Amino acid sequence: MRTITSPTQIKLDTALGTEPQLILQIIWAGGTEYYGYKTFTLGAWSVQGGILDTSSIVSQLKQEVTGEVSSIGITLDDSDGAIKSKVNTEVIEGRSVTLYHHYEGLTTGDLTTILKGRIAGDIAWSEGTRQLSFDLESLTADGIVGYAPKAGDITNLWEEAIDRSEEHTSELQSH
Repeated sequence: MRTITSPTQIKLDTALGTEPQLILQIIWAGGTEYYGYKTFTLGAWSVQGGILDTSSIVSQLKQEVTGEVSSIGITLDDSDGAIKSKVNTEVIEGRSVTLYHHYEGLTTGDLTTILKGRIAGDIAWSEGTRQLSFDLESLTADGIVGYAPKAGDITNLWEEAIDRSEEHTSELQSH
């Protein structure tokens, strides 16, 4: 569940005259960068206008474990070549990324985290348009269903099931 501050809730409840923003934080090898739809300053953050497009957030339940994976496609403008220099020198897959929701006039303390995760999926650089596209993938919750029982956990436990991990589930089910 997301925590929304009172000033953010007031903006959310306002029908007209608000301009919601997305702020994308990427932790590059050389430091943290912030990208938005337009260039502005938010406290100590210098947000660069660079988000060209975002897809809808897609969430999917994971099979064989409890959990959910959410993702959103993001396209960034790189007219100045700053992102291309990172693409040329860093492995960008797996970089830590956070997507925030923001309203003008509020502080960093009023940011609402939309997704937190890593750069994943198809990463595409277009030299002609100078754009970088990728997916931000967030592992919302994760956990293995069940456990490997120990001797004495369950009365009359089949001996071959003792200390068996999920890797052997299908093998055990065939018995």
